[in-house]
Amino acid sequence: MSGRRGAGAQVPGAGDAGRAAAGVTGELLDRRAAVAELGAELRALADLVTRTEAGADVLRECARRLREVAPALRERIRGSAEPASPSGPDPAGSRSCGHPCPRFRPPRESSSA
Repeated sequence: MSGRRGAGAQVPGAGDAGRAAAGVTGELLDRRAAVAELGAELRALADLVTRTEAGADVLRECARRLREVAPALRERIRGSAEPASPSGPDPAGSRSCGHPCPRFRPPRESSSA
């Protein structure tokens, strides 16, 4: 045997077909939906920003209004070393968020001292 553990040993709830994934609550599902909604609106806004021909006064007013909204998102921020809450579908019950491209491997930091 290779020593590699099966998916059921790595992911809580993965080996239990027909049961809800571990750690998935109504609150988590609601947060995921809210994250998806906010993301969709931000993508639409980014598209408008790149295509608009609005005047400088309108653009500055929009920027001012966005600065008013940002503090609400800063109220609860995780540390850079803390794993993100899952925001997308989570069929395996995984509580970690990886890079959306499964082949992406971030460069390892060199440990030369």
